[in-house]
Amino acid sequence: MALFKKFFKPKSQHENPEVRRKALDTLQSAEQLITFIRKEPEASVRDAALARIQSEDDLESLLRDSNNDLREATRQHWLNRLLNNGGLPSNADSKVYVRIAALTDNQELRVEAIGRISDEQQRLQLASEHSVARVRMAAAEGIHNPKLLQALLDVAQGKDKAVYRLCKERLAAVKEQQEREAAEREKLAHLTSQAEQLVRLGYGPDFFGRLQVLHQRLNELRAKGEEASLTSFATALEQADEILRAHEAEEQRRAEQAENARQAEADRAGIIARMTSQLEVAAEQLSGTWNAACQGELQAWEHSEKQSPANAEQRKAYQALAQQSAAVADCLNFYNEQQDAITAWFAKATSKELSETLDAARIGKQWLQRCQWPSNLVAPEWLTQLQAQCAQLGDKKDDLLDQQKQVADQVRKQMDQLEAVLDEGQANDAGRLMKSIQKSLNALDHKQQQPHQNRLRLLTARLNELRDWQGFAINPKKEQLCASMESIADGDMEPQARADAIQLLQQEWKSLGNSGNDRELWARFQAAADRAFEPCKAYFSELAEQRGRNVAARNDLTQQLLAYEQAMNWETADWKAVQQTLNAARDAFRQYSPVDRASHKDTQTAFQSACDAIYAHIKEEYGRNLALKEAIVSKAESMVSHEDLDEAIEQVKQLQQDWKAIGMTPKGADQKLWQQLRQHADAVFARLNEQRDARKAALNTVVSEAEAMVAEAQAIVADESVEAQSLANSLRDINARFRSLELPRSAHQRLSKALDEMQSAVQSRQQQASNEQILAAWNGVIQRLEALQAEQDWDASLPLANGFDEANFRAAQARTEFTEDAGALCVAMEILANIDSPEQDRSLRMNMQVQRLAEGLGKGLSAEQERAQLIERWLNSKATAEQLNRFITALNKAATL
Repeated sequence: MALFKKFFKPKSQHENPEVRRKALDTLQSAEQLITFIRKEPEASVRDAALARIQSEDDLESLLRDSNNDLREATRQHWLNRLLNNGGLPSNADSKVYVRIAALTDNQELRVEAIGRISDEQQRLQLASEHSVARVRMAAAEGIHNPKLLQALLDVAQGKDKAVYRLCKERLAAVKEQQEREAAEREKLAHLTSQAEQLVRLGYGPDFFGRLQVLHQRLNELRAKGEEASLTSFATALEQADEILRAHEAEEQRRAEQAENARQAEADRAGIIARMTSQLEVAAEQLSGTWNAACQGELQAWEHSEKQSPANAEQRKAYQALAQQSAAVADCLNFYNEQQDAITAWFAKATSKELSETLDAARIGKQWLQRCQWPSNLVAPEWLTQLQAQCAQLGDKKDDLLDQQKQVADQVRKQMDQLEAVLDEGQANDAGRLMKSIQKSLNALDHKQQQPHQNRLRLLTARLNELRDWQGFAINPKKEQLCASMESIADGDMEPQARADAIQLLQQEWKSLGNSGNDRELWARFQAAADRAFEPCKAYFSELAEQRGRNVAARNDLTQQLLAYEQAMNWETADWKAVQQTLNAARDAFRQYSPVDRASHKDTQTAFQSACDAIYAHIKEEYGRNLALKEAIVSKAESMVSHEDLDEAIEQVKQLQQDWKAIGMTPKGADQKLWQQLRQHADAVFARLNEQRDARKAALNTVVSEAEAMVAEAQAIVADESVEAQSLANSLRDINARFRSLELPRSAHQRLSKALDEMQSAVQSRQQQASNEQILAAWNGVIQRLEALQAEQDWDASLPLANGFDEANFRAAQARTEFTEDAGALCVAMEILANIDSPEQDRSLRMNMQVQRLAEGLGKGLSAEQERAQLIERWLNSKATAEQLNRFITALNKAATL
């Protein structure tokens, strides 16, 4: 039976391993393969059978077999099937990586496989259940779902400190991210509200600055890739931009309007200035030239009014000038038409006839009524002569009429007197009156003589009758006069009184007239007069000598003036002294009086001629000085339109000084030129005032721009969501733009101070951020120190600060013997951090500080190198939890110094 069993036993149970290997092809079901594998003692045959297993459930069941070798073979076979040439397959399913992590005993491969698992739920299972801390941490690192993190946190609490800390930090980060996103949403809503408010309120003083800040926020949000959530904000800003563009367009329109108005005002000012200048020389113009100039200014004014209406002051000034120009034009046109008639009229106006005088006065009055030349302007010569001649004619006419009336009245009175004298029988008086009447009648106009002729003939007849019989009645009176003259000749009187008495008797004699029979009486009277005057000759001789001396003094003064005029170097003359000399000479000439009448006229003529010769030089000096002042006025006028205003102002100031240095000029002409100079100087300084106003406006604009920059900086600094580096860059840009502005000192100091304060605040924030970064960099070191203290594994993915090696911490993890004193290291780190040590370590600290001084402090090491050195030494110490806490506290403080 045993033999039959041998022949009929299945080949899969054959004793020969090769037979069993070949028999594998005959096994059709998975159950047969599993049974074969479990019974097969040969490893190579078993591996061949395992290669035929496809179902993971079958492999899973083999992994649970009680045979250790079978389980290991199955694990190794399944692992090799999943791996790709010993490495992890790419783009595999998470289940594959989970299976590899479960099958492999290679920790590095397991961690790498776990890192490839994308299914966080599977990671949660590994992180919760795996026995190796490193695997749990690797699995936990791929979990980011807040719910799974919370579940893992609950599982790890009290069991796995590193996983617990990871979950706690990630949940805190998730919460922080959620809070940040909520803050961003709130910030976006606030920004959108600000933009909508900006649109709702419309353009205002701070519109541009606020809009710029909002646009900057929009750009920052777009740079973060948040375009989808910015629709409302961007729409509101587009509406605000449209408001800004509309405002800018309106400002441009107003600026153009203002420029047109300014140009029109300047044109009108030029028109007024030209018309004023033209009116000043209107007396020298011809009618055709004047009419063309007036028409040109009228057209220019109408054009400027179309550009911009004139203000009331300009319009009033123009209307006044236009009225004057029209009056001037009317006068010039009249003269052009009536020039010949005016010339003939002047000839007629010199007539002494009353009728012709009356006719000339009537015509002249009509012409003056026709020519209404502006009173404030210098009239042309012909009009001045016409006005003067008319005034003279008026006076002449009035004088002639008055004279005619007076003469007529005098004739009537004289005739009344003559009639009375005739009634009294006074022939001599009547004869004198008759001569006076005849002379007065000759002064009357022919018409005025007629009423008096008849009466005169009657009175003449009466006078002739009286003379015939009166000659016999005057001789007794003449004898009495002879006796009186003889009494004077024999008497004692002062020369002047004697001469006056003689003259009085002679006049009385003369008043008696000739009677035809008084020759002897006349001879007697004349002889007595000669004898009476004899004592007066010496007096009048001395008086004549005095008059002669005065004449000589006058002639001498005249000769001195002539010699003065000849000897003077008129090119270097002191003109004020010349004028004073001339004035003194005139005063002296008047003091040389009395002189006889004939000599007075001759000396006066000679003296005036000498004065005129000297005054001619003064007039030449006047002419030269006037020419210099006219040149100054012309130069000042050119400065009104000079492009370089500073140079123009300096030139005008110098011209005013030059004016003072010029010598004498006639007062009237000097005043006129001075007014012109002041007008041009005022125009130049008016330009300076305009320039100052423009600069003030420009400075106000620049100050507003700078204030907008400060407001922009304040808004940026106030926004706590802006990162420190971005904030620093923004402030740097604002400061650069601010420094490019030219500001007044006070505004620059005020705004610079505000920017400096904000810069200080930003630097504080940057320092705080830097400290946080430094502490974050040291966080990996601190966590490893805490893990070492707790005898737990740590998250190896946490980066280490520069200068530290993971191997040192791993070596410390395995160290069992320690050579460093943890307490001394705490004190050393506290010294480095410049913080106090506990009371019990004060003595140790003092000794260590003395030793540091003796050794040269840190022996040339930097603070960072000293910290690293102390940490390296700490890894070789056995510390209590309290000591670790002291060491880490000092380390955090030292890291931020």
